[in-house]
Amino acid sequence: MLQDTQLTVDDLKILFGETLDVWIADGLAGWVNMNPLFEGIAAKLQKLGQRHPWYVVTTKQERFVKQILKANAIDLPDGRIFGLDRNMGKAEVLKGLLKAHPNETIVFVEDRLPTLLNVLKNDGLASVKLIFALWGYNTAEDKAFAARQPFTLQQLDGFLEL
Repeated sequence: MLQDTQLTVDDLKILFGETLDVWIADGLAGWVNMNPLFEGIAAKLQKLGQRHPWYVVTTKQERFVKQILKANAIDLPDGRIFGLDRNMGKAEVLKGLLKAHPNETIVFVEDRLPTLLNVLKNDGLASVKLIFALWGYNTAEDKAFAARQPFTLQQLDGFLEL
């Protein structure tokens, strides 16, 4: 399809973002309803922000993360959102966070197994505590493979109790 349309992956990312921008402009409430947080996450993040600095590290464009957080009454400074716009991989972001917080334990909660495996093989990130979010976008095969890895597997209710 990319060859037929003569578009690049970056072109598609821009087109996708523009499409979402139009959808949001035409009906923010409808878009927010189609992008809900898992039950209990909004309250967890609101409380977490009172006790610890936290960050969003995502492959989504930052403006959409901001919309979702705002719609759920979650206050997070722009500098704590690392999205697609920054052209940084998640491992690179984690390295920067380790430098910014050298005496803190960094906990990385991720629902994509390939991302966690990439972080795991990076020696510079050995001190990062990895949590595989079983409630996210992963398969039964991912979960079975993850059970044999040196990171924590966590259900949503366990995460909400942290």
